[in-house]
Amino acid sequence: MTVPLPEPVAVALEHRLGAPVLDVSARPGGFSGGVRGVAAPAGGRRVFVKAIREDSEHAGDYRSEAMVSAALPAAVPSDLGDADPQQIFVAHPVGRDADPDRVDALLVALAGYWTRTAALPGPPHAPHLRDRRERARGATTAWLAHRWS
Repeated sequence: MTVPLPEPVAVALEHRLGAPVLDVSARPGGFSGGVRGVAAPAGGRRVFVKAIREDSEHAGDYRSEAMVSAALPAAVPSDLGDADPQQIFVAHPVGRDADPDRVDALLVALAGYWTRTAALPGPPHAPHLRDRRERARGATTAWLAHRWS
């Protein structure tokens, strides 16, 4: 589904990307009420984008996420798709130097957390959160299975 962008957002996005944006496809998820999608600027690349009103209670969260995303290594794609989490993890110095047993212990703990919370209903303001927890559970257990194979 194409996401209609307000004119000031579209102009700012095109300025930042240095090319006209041909399409922005919606991505499911999130709980802030902002725009979330993948922009397709002229030239063929794809760019994950998020936007929210500056006066939103979540605007500070968006700014913090943008700062963290900007600090990530280029090897970490913003739209992971079918990316291998192990390859992304070991591409970073923290992952490359991590004790494998401790990584496994963390992933087991995360899998337990996601399994437990996926069984809970989402809160009234974010009913889809249960689905996100289930996807996180599946991704975490798949990563563990890959590490242990």
